[in-house]
Amino acid sequence: MPLRETILESLDFPVEVFVQDNLRCRFDVLPHWHDGFEILYMLQGCCRQRLGDRFSDLRAGDLVLVPNGEVHATTCGPRDDVRILVVKFLPWLLLEGHRTPGEFSAIRTALRQPETPVIHLDDSFPDRRVLDGLFAALLAEAESPTPVRELAIRGHICLLLAFLIRHGLVATNPPEAGSAVLPDALGALLARMEADPSAPLTLAQAASSQNLSPSHFSRTFRRLVGRGFKRHLDALRIDAAERRLLQDPADSVLSIALASGFASDDSFYRTYRRIRGRPFRRPACSR
Repeated sequence: MPLRETILESLDFPVEVFVQDNLRCRFDVLPHWHDGFEILYMLQGCCRQRLGDRFSDLRAGDLVLVPNGEVHATTCGPRDDVRILVVKFLPWLLLEGHRTPGEFSAIRTALRQPETPVIHLDDSFPDRRVLDGLFAALLAEAESPTPVRELAIRGHICLLLAFLIRHGLVATNPPEAGSAVLPDALGALLARMEADPSAPLTLAQAASSQNLSPSHFSRTFRRLVGRGFKRHLDALRIDAAERRLLQDPADSVLSIALASGFASDDSFYRTYRRIRGRPFRRPACSR
């Protein structure tokens, strides 16, 4: 029975980039599925890929576009030196009624269903070198974290998706009516949270608005949005605090924290570190 994989967020935006390799040991990826869209790019070697009921032999330069919920698996030979670049889009990027962050809003529909899930790219493919360059740039950022890593990955992802759309490799038509994966009530709740993240809102209150128990709501929220209720709300509040800091650079951290929904500046500092993965530091222009 295929396993369900839970996608964890490693950056504070809806994309994860990492490399799978068996340069030191053989690996097989067992049949599994997950919410969210995934791009696999063969950097090196050969392997056998299962996607749904279809099996394909992959080599360096091949591309696999894994739709939301599709069962997939990878098998490598014992002597194959395989490296695969994986780009995962967190499931809440695909949700109807959910405001996607900035540049990702234009490409949401392209992630729903690939036109051709397995693409064998030879040297005759138009702009093959451009595609290779985009993946090389993503790989460099994934393997060498820098202070501008998130910004760089955002830019490379947008260029990559524009490339796939331009060459007709992913669909760009809006989904048919009724195909949304986000219930209307939850979409309305997310919209309210984004419109005013500073408003008091507990898990129990959010669950009540959906006519669900807190435990049922918590599981449903995580499954559909891709992260827990509290983490999602905390991330929205951190975003709001950063916007306030840019708009009112003379304000104290305490006033900005309180206006953004935090109980204290200490709470803001702790949450910032947890969400951003680094201590808070005011921009030089706001000191």
